[in-house]
Amino acid sequence: GVSVFAKTHLDKGEVVVRVPKPCLITSQMGLKTAVGRAVRGAIPCEAPEHVQLVLFILQDIRNPRSFFKPYYDILPKRLPSFPLFWE
Repeated sequence: GVSVFAKTHLDKGEVVVRVPKPCLITSQMGLKTAVGRAVRGAIPCEAPEHVQLVLFILQDIRNPRSFFKPYYDILPKRLPSFPLFWE
């Protein structure tokens, strides 16, 4: 799931932010890449959707005209620990 932390009270179901679908990077985008199609179902992984996301980003981040370039530009250059699967 996704967690959100707020400094003020939020009512259950209250809309805090809306993100248009074209602004999302999804696992489906990774499946559409050549590498994504090749590895689909071939990698024994607890979260194959995350693999597809990474495949898309690794390919797309090299495209200087990518729609997502402004997002890529603000990502940290190094990530010594990756909290994706922390409990």
